[in-house]
Amino acid sequence: MPLQDHFHPPLSVRRHWHAFHNAWATYIAAETAALDATAYRVVDRQGRSQLDIWPEALMVGSNLPVLPLWLRGGICLPIDLNETYDRTCLEQRIAI
Repeated sequence: MPLQDHFHPPLSVRRHWHAFHNAWATYIAAETAALDATAYRVVDRQGRSQLDIWPEALMVGSNLPVLPLWLRGGICLPIDLNETYDRTCLEQRIAI
């Protein structure tokens, strides 16, 4: 999942990240202790910011999932984490 700077404009100006982190912690606490790869997007519903969250379970020995990457304008790109991992290992000459 690409990293974004949540503390400097433009993101910090438009979002209340304390609410995001509170919601995230609540969501994680409600789930089991399993390891997940998770994607999210902030959406405006009836004037309130809410999170859409896509958790995918990770299991040792299994392929990594494909997760959505939401861009402005409602564009969604599927990010194949397994393909990205394999390519990165190959380019960095890391044996897998």
